[in-house]
Amino acid sequence: MEKYLPEVKRAVAASMAANIDKNCDDKQFLKSELRKIRNVNPLVAEFIVNYAKTTKVREHVCFCAVMVYKLLYSQAEADQMNQLDGFA
Repeated sequence: MEKYLPEVKRAVAASMAANIDKNCDDKQFLKSELRKIRNVNPLVAEFIVNYAKTTKVREHVCFCAVMVYKLLYSQAEADQMNQLDGFA
């Protein structure tokens, strides 16, 4: 079976971690990222929002889901660039 989800490497995770602290309480950041996900993958965005509505910590659930999505997306981009450059 072909692998679709990338394994997130430490470098990508570290880069993402640097942005978490400055964005974790920013509601505009969260809305903007959910909008981006909705444009690319509307069912995933809908799932995130609908599941968050079932919890008492909606923003935290959304933020965590968005970060996981961004980790996977960023790693997929990095893998693709490495492949194009002949590193993978």
